[in-house]
Amino acid sequence: MTGGQASWLLYGNVSGITAHNWLELANNPALGDLSYVYSDTVNDEDLFTFGALSVTPDAIYTVAVKGNLRREAGGSPTLDFRTKSGGITSSGGTTGIGPGATYEWRGSFFPVDPNTGVAWTASGLNAATSGMKIAS
Repeated sequence: MTGGQASWLLYGNVSGITAHNWLELANNPALGDLSYVYSDTVNDEDLFTFGALSVTPDAIYTVAVKGNLRREAGGSPTLDFRTKSGGITSSGGTTGIGPGATYEWRGSFFPVDPNTGVAWTASGLNAATSGMKIAS
């Protein structure tokens, strides 16, 4: 996916968010049943802001939005990880994620800025929000 790249800049520590669910998601590592966000309402969406990149990278090859998921008993819900930029929201390359019976890391990748349709810029990423949406 990014072969030949000399280094990575990892981005995504949740910080400075006023939404009430932020406290449940700001734990690293994930706390499982001790701290989580739950909804079974289709189209419920939770998007969060993030701290700005600490350096301006030469290039941003992709943005990943990930979560540590587990399905509640019964049903077969699906969710999409989402990124919103400039009023345009995208579910990235992986949609309709069906959580399993035990916690597992799942995610979706966003190789381009949904607002511009071209590679991410640092300013575009710093202004974006990301989170999840109950798809079904």
